[in-house]
Amino acid sequence: MLKINSMKQVALFALIMFSALLFSTTVDAAKTTHTGVSQEWAAIDGFRSAKFGSNESAVLRAIKKDFRVNKKGVSRGVNSNEKTVFLTD
Repeated sequence: MLKINSMKQVALFALIMFSALLFSTTVDAAKTTHTGVSQEWAAIDGFRSAKFGSNESAVLRAIKKDFRVNKKGVSRGVNSNEKTVFLTD
């Protein structure tokens, strides 16, 4: 019985130490974000030459420009679950 209690104590101690470590790093990370350093958020508006909201022909032009793959080298498909169009090689 003593061995089981000591195992529970070790497990509880490990859990407490892990929680303390997790909490302390979370608090430290929160402190470092408000030190007066100003940094702009990155503006992600697409991938390479293709931009979000572009129509299919604009994406095909971007593929040709970025990867040198003609329209004939790109296959078009439709995801039946999501009802979205995808382009692949």
